[in-house]
Amino acid sequence: MRVLAINPCLRPESPRYILPMGLGYIVTSLKTHGYDFDLLDLDLMRPNDDWIRNYLADNVYDVYLMGCIVTGYRHIKSLTRMIRESNPAAKIVLGNSVATSIPERVLRNSEADIVVFGEGDETILDLMEAFRGKMDLEKIPGIGFIDRNGNFKRTQGMHVVENLDTLPLPDWELFDTEKYNSFSGALTNEPCPIPLEERVCMQVNTARGCPFSCSFCYTVFFDEELGKGSRYRMRSAESIVGEIRHLKDRYGLNYVNFWDDLTFPNWKIAERYVDAFLEADLGFYWNATTRGNLLSLKEQHVAEKMKAAGCVGLSYSLESANDEIRQMAINKILPVESFLEQKAVLDAAGISTWTNLIVGYPQETEETLQESFDFCYEHDIYPSTGFLLPMPGTQVWDIAIRDGHIKDEEEFLMTFGDRQDLYVNMTQIPTERMVEIVNTNLMRINHKLDLGLEESNLIKTTMKRDVAKRSDIKPQLARAH
Repeated sequence: MRVLAINPCLRPESPRYILPMGLGYIVTSLKTHGYDFDLLDLDLMRPNDDWIRNYLADNVYDVYLMGCIVTGYRHIKSLTRMIRESNPAAKIVLGNSVATSIPERVLRNSEADIVVFGEGDETILDLMEAFRGKMDLEKIPGIGFIDRNGNFKRTQGMHVVENLDTLPLPDWELFDTEKYNSFSGALTNEPCPIPLEERVCMQVNTARGCPFSCSFCYTVFFDEELGKGSRYRMRSAESIVGEIRHLKDRYGLNYVNFWDDLTFPNWKIAERYVDAFLEADLGFYWNATTRGNLLSLKEQHVAEKMKAAGCVGLSYSLESANDEIRQMAINKILPVESFLEQKAVLDAAGISTWTNLIVGYPQETEETLQESFDFCYEHDIYPSTGFLLPMPGTQVWDIAIRDGHIKDEEEFLMTFGDRQDLYVNMTQIPTERMVEIVNTNLMRINHKLDLGLEESNLIKTTMKRDVAKRSDIKPQLARAH
């Protein structure tokens, strides 16, 4: 049985090249359990469609594995169609949120055969056995498919890895790590004591899921059987230190992006991790994603330890400075006073604060929008700003459908992309006026902080862009046998 794992390319124009964490765990699971496969990394290679078609015509496989976020829906439709043209009998398996948030739609409107819900480390092994005729497909937990009668069927249950320490570390030898790391400086944040060209930055996953339920966010770790939100689980500090030590020894890592929805759920766990980093004395810099009220003035000592352990900055999202929007519309029960208190703690420790703003909730007015930017201006924060993007499976999606902002779901899914682009205006503010307020205020903050950003770089263009695909890179194929 010939198997091809594919890393799709969703942003061919992006200067960032990021090792695919989800796929990394999946292919590592396959390799660990003795399965042979090839790996086609389209995101690193960024070939044009003609090259992909030629490759698929010349290299026929029995099983194709891929996944991506739901904003890559159109890319999945195109890629699965190319596969089917060259191999009508192939089995095509999808994972990640393009599979879990719109399972029936993606099965009926693409050439995919099976979707995997949640995490696929164990599910993929069951599917391999089923494809070899050693397991009944309908007995595999947490998958969806169209049955012989044309009905969408979802099997019961879902594989959940309760102890993340039991998972093998992602085997980055399967990827062109040298090339990825040559671009890795673009993944780091300033300020950092290491010169940009000397930084070797890699991702480390410390947890799965998120204990919160923001109205705009969709997580593939939702446990439908339990009727709960995301199943939040963490690795031990010892396991994380072991992975960082390996990456440092093998690749010369000196900067870590903790690649989580939420790295530190509370200050006691944060201190436990940081104590482990200090004891290991590995000499790396890092950033992480936290709660906006992780640290109060009473936990100043934790921030000091973070700084000593190499923390460059923490990302925690304000989303909006307006209480009604933040607490009632977004479901982020975070007093703005807690956000400011944490920033004061981090400022005193010399740790940067990064935050997001989401523009365009239905309750948004020119006044609430100005309130958010004035907050960032006053407190010297340049926010990562994005427009509200309805995502299938979220409360915001349901509102957008209910209120007629999305009239044709398929058309919308085929055109939407990153949140820095404005795809639907759910406010009463005229679109041009909303964009004007955003750009004017970002430029104002840019000038105050002397960041030197040009107007075109304040936020990605609010117009959807077509970018010519690169054809000058000679693709390479990795094999695991």
